[in-house]
Amino acid sequence: MEKTEFLIIGSPHNLRSHPDLILNVGTAEIKPTNSVRNLGVIMDSDESMTSQVGGLCRTLNYQLRNIGRIRKYLDEDTCHHIIRALVLSRLDYGNSLLAGITNAQFEKLQRIQNKAVRLICGVKRREHISPYLARFT
Repeated sequence: MEKTEFLIIGSPHNLRSHPDLILNVGTAEIKPTNSVRNLGVIMDSDESMTSQVGGLCRTLNYQLRNIGRIRKYLDEDTCHHIIRALVLSRLDYGNSLLAGITNAQFEKLQRIQNKAVRLICGVKRREHISPYLARFT
């Protein structure tokens, strides 16, 4: 019962109109949360996907830093396979749920993709990334 949670989805105005809603299941009282995880995707009560994008960016930045530490020991092809397995697969998972995200959230995800390409190709931070991105599309 302690792992049970539920989410009320709606506009901020509608969410304010139900501040003290409690669900009774057996003897347990369950209060709504602001976000829940289902199949690895974090859903927000306002459908903004802010929690999903933030958590995804934290996880993928961590993975990219770790890969960056061993990059000098990898050839480009091996690095590409590792990044596809550990980073891009997570970036692609549930991406249809990200339709309608804000430009700021989209730019965060684009920066992750750019970092991945920079790591694979050994591109410096100040160098333009577009020609390298075109190689992988």
